[in-house]
Amino acid sequence: MSRGRNTIVSFNWDVVAETALTEAGVPWSYSLSAPATIAVLKPHGSINWNRYLRENLRNESGLWRPIGFGSRLSYPAETPLKNPDQQGISPDLNYMLFPGDPDLPEQDEDLRRIWSDIESTLAASDKVVFVGYSLPDYDAFASRFMSNYVSGEVEVYNPSSQDQQKYRSLFGRLIVREGREFSSCPYAQG
Repeated sequence: MSRGRNTIVSFNWDVVAETALTEAGVPWSYSLSAPATIAVLKPHGSINWNRYLRENLRNESGLWRPIGFGSRLSYPAETPLKNPDQQGISPDLNYMLFPGDPDLPEQDEDLRRIWSDIESTLAASDKVVFVGYSLPDYDAFASRFMSNYVSGEVEVYNPSSQDQQKYRSLFGRLIVREGREFSSCPYAQG
């Protein structure tokens, strides 16, 4: 949570956050460049993202909208909560990354933009809330990144005591609240 703006950072490929925001009537976007929305930042990509604009494929219908200003990653503008390749016709154009390549976020321009938005968000945050994320060892880049930029209070909601220990090792005294079940946290009460 940042002063004046909430942001969701999701390491999942699903569209659960976007669907919940849509159903609640809350405007959202995939970058910080759209003010008055909740940004949903997804550094591992999403089932509804694709490489159509990266591959310079024709977009005459305007179907593909960039995820943010200057991005060459796109999503289907008319059906943003749907996987545009449910039939599996062009899976090579989907944009879902398997975490683990520590150089990729620094080499890829679109990923640098997403991580830069995450950095800006964390720099302005009074509190960061982690829900269910396990800080997996194979995604050491994300753990290092978070430990470098999180400076406010930290809340952790994760059922695994092993994962909670990882958070304690990473954030120590910054952790102000821990919980095992998301349903018992104050953010699930609304």
